[in-house]
Amino acid sequence: MIRRKMKLLHFTAEWCRPCKMMAPIISQVLDANPTIEYIKIDIDENPETTRDYGVMGVPSFITFDDNDNVIQRATGAMSKAEFVNRLQI
Repeated sequence: MIRRKMKLLHFTAEWCRPCKMMAPIISQVLDANPTIEYIKIDIDENPETTRDYGVMGVPSFITFDDNDNVIQRATGAMSKAEFVNRLQI
C-alpha cells in the first residue's frame, strides 16, 4: 500500500480487449491504495487529451506524483505484479 499521494491516468477504449483484461487488476490496486487519484480516459471520447499525453496505444497508464510530475508510463496488458512494479505504485 502506498502512503504518498499519486495520480493515475488510465487511457482506454470500449473496444479494447486488453483494457477489459486489466479492469480487475486496476480495481484491486485501487482498492488496496485508496490515496491514488484515478482518472479513466476513453481515447475515442477524448482524442485531444489522448494526443496531449502522447498516447499511441491502449491500455496506457501514466502515474504522477503529488506535484504533477510524471513518475512512469506503461502501455499494454500486464500482470498485477508487473502493473504495480512498472507504475511504481
